[in-house]
Amino acid sequence: MLEIFSILIIFLICLFLILRDFKFSVYILLLLSVFMHKELFSFYRWDLLPVRAFVFATLCAGLLHIYMRYISRGKFLELFSKLKEPFVAALVFLWLVTGVSILFTKNLQASIALYGFFTAVVSVGIYMYFSLRENAAQVLDYVKFYVYLAFGLTLFGYAQLFLFLKYNVILGALWNVPENLPRIGSIFWDVNHYGAFLATLLPVIAALVLIQKRFKSFVIYALMFVSVGVGVFLTNSRTSWILAGVSFIVSASVLLFKKIGVRGIIYVIIGLLAVSAPLVYSYSIKSSPFRAAIKQYFHYRMDSYDSHFLLLQGAVEIFDTYPFFGGGYGSFFEHFSETKVAPTFFGRDPAALSTRVPAHTLWGEIIAETGIFGLTGFIALSGIILLTLLYVTLNSSEAKIYLVSATMFSSIIGLFVAGIFYSYNTEFFWLILFLYFIWAYSVRGPQVSFTQILQRFMRQSRVLLLVMVIVAGLLIFVNLGGTHLVPWDEAIYAKISKNMVLGGNWLDMVWKQGHIWYEKPPLYMWMMAGFMQVLGITEWAARLPSAIFGFLSIVIVFVLGSKWFSKTTGFISALVLLTTVHFLYYSRSAMTDVTTTFFILLAIYLYSYAKDKGHVYWLLSGVAIGLAVIVKGVVGLLPFPILGLYEIYALATGTQKFSKKLVGGYITLGLAALAIFLPWHIYMYSKYGTNFLGNYIGYHVWDRATTAIEDKGKPFLWYFTVMRVSMRIWFLAFLPAMVFGLYKTLKKDSRYALLSIWTLFTFLFFSVAKSKLIWYIIPVYPAAALLAGNFIDASINFVLTKFKNFNFAAGKYLAIFIIFIGGLFYLFLNRNLAYPQDLTGPQVRLLQAKDAKLGTFDTIYVDRIEEPLVMFYTNSPYKIIDFVPDKRDRVPSVDSSSKLVLLTKFGRYSEQVVGKNYAPHVIQKDGDWILWYFDSQVDHDKKVAEEAAKVAMETQR
Repeated sequence: MLEIFSILIIFLICLFLILRDFKFSVYILLLLSVFMHKELFSFYRWDLLPVRAFVFATLCAGLLHIYMRYISRGKFLELFSKLKEPFVAALVFLWLVTGVSILFTKNLQASIALYGFFTAVVSVGIYMYFSLRENAAQVLDYVKFYVYLAFGLTLFGYAQLFLFLKYNVILGALWNVPENLPRIGSIFWDVNHYGAFLATLLPVIAALVLIQKRFKSFVIYALMFVSVGVGVFLTNSRTSWILAGVSFIVSASVLLFKKIGVRGIIYVIIGLLAVSAPLVYSYSIKSSPFRAAIKQYFHYRMDSYDSHFLLLQGAVEIFDTYPFFGGGYGSFFEHFSETKVAPTFFGRDPAALSTRVPAHTLWGEIIAETGIFGLTGFIALSGIILLTLLYVTLNSSEAKIYLVSATMFSSIIGLFVAGIFYSYNTEFFWLILFLYFIWAYSVRGPQVSFTQILQRFMRQSRVLLLVMVIVAGLLIFVNLGGTHLVPWDEAIYAKISKNMVLGGNWLDMVWKQGHIWYEKPPLYMWMMAGFMQVLGITEWAARLPSAIFGFLSIVIVFVLGSKWFSKTTGFISALVLLTTVHFLYYSRSAMTDVTTTFFILLAIYLYSYAKDKGHVYWLLSGVAIGLAVIVKGVVGLLPFPILGLYEIYALATGTQKFSKKLVGGYITLGLAALAIFLPWHIYMYSKYGTNFLGNYIGYHVWDRATTAIEDKGKPFLWYFTVMRVSMRIWFLAFLPAMVFGLYKTLKKDSRYALLSIWTLFTFLFFSVAKSKLIWYIIPVYPAAALLAGNFIDASINFVLTKFKNFNFAAGKYLAIFIIFIGGLFYLFLNRNLAYPQDLTGPQVRLLQAKDAKLGTFDTIYVDRIEEPLVMFYTNSPYKIIDFVPDKRDRVPSVDSSSKLVLLTKFGRYSEQVVGKNYAPHVIQKDGDWILWYFDSQVDHDKKVAEEAAKVAMETQR
């Protein structure tokens, strides 16, 4: 009762201070926000701290203010006008979504308690925003006060360390780690939160050091910088070092970009590579002292490392179940306990069964508890904060302003990156976001609205391109080698490349020993083999060429859409192509189709320049066509008919006149293409003659086009269905876009004419062929994406012009944001189409286990596994069989000196096998598959004889 009375008194004092002098009360708020140790400062219950009383008092003060100023006077329109402020709108939207999410909670009490906390936090943010947004000096004073608090906390941390080492006394947050320095948490409860608090302020302290004019102030801030840096070190927090490292790297990048442009970022990247390469190399050596020192410092525990990823995986599972509003704010643990990954997590950490485990990831917590709407709200809020800070950095000429804003911007970026691995949903996190934003808002310039800030960045193609590059890089390259190769094509191409690396013959492609492979030209295999030689014979190396050219295709579509139409068209078209599931899937596959598509796209892109800028672009376009041919044969010739039909259209409509220059350009283009693809074809024909022509042209081109070979026959319009399945929601835009494109073609718009011809001819080219597979049609997707992206852009413009009272620019940016988030969310809902499970993992691991545990001498008999997979993953002799244990003709026969090694489905494993009167040995089981063997008859008879002799000796004794 005394504790409840005490916290009530604190609440009333805080409410009085807020109403009497809010600016002074913020100092009290900042001070209370660091008193987070629950054993030292909590009242009645562990999460009821003095700072919680303050934020709740702010909520009450805010409600009282709203009532007195607006509701009691009937000024409802004025009140609602406040919601137009982007920062307020995003914060309120996030608050509303968080409230709706509670409908799906499995712990109503916990959700309501946490929602009460967040409601109070939102009130603090809004109260601070309207009270301080025109007082930059005051806000910077608050930040400096936070810096002084951080310095004081580090001094207390040193005292903690001294007391523990000298007297073995633990005061406050100190985590004793045997045989290592303890982890210091000062007066926080969570060491990682304390480390993040210090690391978020550390770059700003560096900026304060640099802007000081007086030597005394310089020395004071420099001293604080060193102390806070040491404090971060003493936390031994991996996430805090990630936060600090990312912050300083981003700070350097932004400031150099401001001074010298893109070259500055390139210098930072080169510097990072130069510094990190030897460190990474040293760390990769398991016996190196550097690796040992790093592990000891960070107290590496694989169970802790894995547990964080299991929690993140569980968050994704919850998001998958509750994708729109999440599973309820504050209800992570209850939902996580029902995920597929939970048994593994609790098996690693049984103590978690007796406590409500938080998400331990900022982003995982958001998606799991509030879904896509909560994620959208948080991204919008974060974007408003970060763009305002970045705007101030790039547009201010005063060092004391742009240095501080750059480090604030970078600190928040670091906080969000570290947030992948830890959650910071506590007062200091929100206060830092609010303070940094309000300071930037107050110095941005009184005439600059957030819409103008957006325009400052959106007018620059490179900003949108940077966003697309980051997203495309993540979607295409992350976990690229995480699954094993699949037969047939992936494993065949990889095996050919593997043979090139091991055998040294790069001209004659060999799959099976002694058999030349004629199916395709060698360029993709050359690139794959090149990466294998550098990176090792791995799935990552095999898929890297396709991933690189898929990524570059996204970039070219962006540039082409921007060049022909607008930045918005380029951005949306690139998004459409990236989230077209078959394009994304095959960008992550060791197959030739996306690479071929890239060179076709590049050829048409260069052609668009050739019409205006002359022969060098005709030459380069021809080179691109030649490279497309040397990747996938006749398909690479597609630009010739596409461009030829377009030229006929241009001449027929009068949009272009016939000229010798045009003829010369096409001659240059054709000769360049021939120069690239003809030499290898001549070499193959001269060496293999009709065998090459009969297979390469006869079977793999003519027969595939005219007959339905290998059960690939499909109806004429089958690719219409394939495109609908692959483009998904974008197909709804593509259909009217195609009609719109044809209409514009009739109106003599050359841009739409080229896209329409490109799309229709490619579609018809593959539809006419009798043999069809879903990946053949991939070259149509860049053109289809450009048509769809332009149609979406035009539709947005058309709709917005109908609302004359609505801010066109703001509406356009909002629409782009919604389309961007919606497209990625829709991809997530259909991610199994682009990111399938590891279908061949069990078979591959068992093939590799055979070589590791039994050597490569004995033949392995594999039960109905595709041959390319076996050839790539084992160095042992092999035979493909259809095994049945009780049928003699389905059990392989081996000589008496050889083991019978089997890789079969577990359902076909048996201890009673025809012809074997003794039991087998199981080496390893993996999923539905099992690797097992019988000793050779000679070894078995020898063991039997040894056992008999042993028994006889014991009997004699």
